[in-house]
Amino acid sequence: MRARRLPLGLALLSVLLPTLVLVHPAAGQDVRELIGVLRKDAPPQVDSLFRSAADREAIAEALTAYLDLLADEDRRQERLRGTISFGLNGDETGDEHLYKINAGVTLARGQYPSEVEFASRVGVTLDGDAFQENVSDLRLSYDYHPTLPWEAFVFLERRTDNFMSIDQRYEVGGGVVLNRFLGLTEDGRARRDVLTRRDTVQPVFDALLSPAEQRLLARAHAQALPAIHTRYSRMRLALLVGVLAEFEQATLTWTAPDGTTLDERAQGRRSKLRWEVRPTLDVQPVDGLEWKLRPYLKLPSPWVWTETIGRGDAATRRADYRLDLYTDLTVSLDGADVFGGGVSLTLSYQMLYDHAPPYARVEPPGGEPILLQAEDLHHVVRLSFGLQFR
Repeated sequence: MRARRLPLGLALLSVLLPTLVLVHPAAGQDVRELIGVLRKDAPPQVDSLFRSAADREAIAEALTAYLDLLADEDRRQERLRGTISFGLNGDETGDEHLYKINAGVTLARGQYPSEVEFASRVGVTLDGDAFQENVSDLRLSYDYHPTLPWEAFVFLERRTDNFMSIDQRYEVGGGVVLNRFLGLTEDGRARRDVLTRRDTVQPVFDALLSPAEQRLLARAHAQALPAIHTRYSRMRLALLVGVLAEFEQATLTWTAPDGTTLDERAQGRRSKLRWEVRPTLDVQPVDGLEWKLRPYLKLPSPWVWTETIGRGDAATRRADYRLDLYTDLTVSLDGADVFGGGVSLTLSYQMLYDHAPPYARVEPPGGEPILLQAEDLHHVVRLSFGLQFR
């Protein structure tokens, strides 16, 4: 394995992307300021509106629970949350098997209707006294829900993979997602039930709030329920369709019988326009346990469906598609309070397949030209421990 230096552009990118997450516009303080006023002024109003002591007690309890939940959901919209993870993983490609350590960070802000997320992950091996980077990912994405079932997104991603001879691959694109959320976990149902108390406490709002203030509270309410569904649904079924532009650099290495090596930059068309399809299945049977399945099928543009590998009589043509299958199982322990969040344990599997992998023509000194082809399949199994904050 060859160690990869961190290019200047990547170093700048790794600094700028988290910064973009941090400066994502916040929701503002208007709703929570209004809730603070209601907490102060509502109790006397409840006493004057309801003569029965039982009614006053029930309305006061419902109002407190409703306002607390609405304020919490509003804070979640602007609060930075994330996970710092580290662990072990095993990589398999061709005849090579390797175990190494991995580390990553995920940062996100916003939930509904918009969310921005930054994710970075790196895998390294210890070779002698030096660490070598083998695989790394950087991804920035922005999602917007016009409605709960529909979602639009844009993204930027950079990946390196020594196992598949990828020095760097950039992808930028966007598309739409059709979502179907089914059921709620116990915590989700409890939060939803609190929101249903809106009708019970509406007389208090009518007595205390102006029409403009009621509209502000209604907007917060309208965002809270879909946000609860996105976090606590027992099952999510989705279909993603998008387009992306891809730029890839790859270097293949030929090793002579005497151990000397010769590096050659990959040939062929390394800048491409693709379209992608991703069915999605997320299952969360109980709070704190979630399974995800995300198979990406990345297809070539219809007018350039195949890639030619090699030259002359030895040339072959292959359909130029890639498959990126990812699945994980995560157990979260919210009761273990760390950084205001919890801890998690994640077991994940990823399969990367390139049906038309990079190739290069190498001419050894005094020998016949040799056609090198990168590995087309890479399996990764990870076990990671995460520290969550939110």
